[in-house]
Amino acid sequence: MTMNPMRVVVGYDGSHDAELAVRWAVDAVPANGRTRITIVVVAGTSHGPLHAHRPAQETSIEAIRERAELLAAQLGRGHVTVQVQHGSVPDELSATAEGSALLVVGSRGHGAIEGELVGSVSQRLARYAPVPVVVVRPPRLPNPHRVFVGVNGSAASARALRFAWSHAERMHHDLVAVHGYKPYPKAKGNLQDISTPATAQRIDEAEREAHRWVREVLDGLPIGAVEVEAITVSPGQLLVDCSRAASLVVVGTRSRSFPDQVLGSVPQHVLAHAQCPVALVH
Repeated sequence: MTMNPMRVVVGYDGSHDAELAVRWAVDAVPANGRTRITIVVVAGTSHGPLHAHRPAQETSIEAIRERAELLAAQLGRGHVTVQVQHGSVPDELSATAEGSALLVVGSRGHGAIEGELVGSVSQRLARYAPVPVVVVRPPRLPNPHRVFVGVNGSAASARALRFAWSHAERMHHDLVAVHGYKPYPKAKGNLQDISTPATAQRIDEAEREAHRWVREVLDGLPIGAVEVEAITVSPGQLLVDCSRAASLVVVGTRSRSFPDQVLGSVPQHVLAHAQCPVALVH
């Protein structure tokens, strides 16, 4: 597949969160003549297209399209186009995003596409979309400038780390790589074990591992400003906790080579509970 790094696709249904998604995309991509943002209005639901030849539905879709075009004009960015697709929301958004750099959606939706983009739609996009997916919700803090990414040495976390680094560099935000783990063996999960020498050794090892993972993935890149932390909290909850002070939380997901697998407990937990935009990177 040929990747076009200067094209971003945004799902739009006229809702407040969809507007946030458009604004996030405009802010997150370079403001140059090569950048193209495609706003997609899907006349359908999470299961399929709307019933054809219903005047009220057609009027609603047309109104949403007009609102999208007005929003694009208000944002004052060139190379923003609006198109209407008919079919299943996740299928149409995934197909349109093929070959782009990013797919952006709001966390909730309503109206003609009858979508709640935080539930089945966003999870299906996270599993099947051919590009990274950002689910946008308002950050808890005004104007945050820290990007958090979960790392654990896996191929998925490596992809997430590279994505997070690129986004942080582009936005001039600080990057924090975090590794959540249990400090003691599962078989000895009682409070007395936490203070043992073996546990102290495990904590030191986790710190070293996290720094090594970051160095290996970002080898050759200016990574001096990357903060690395290993914290004794479950990975999903750690990223949720970090989201309270984040502009973006980035989490890796399973490869699309295994599309029948579930999204995964960590990205699913983060998607459901984060308090800022979440990037799900295959």
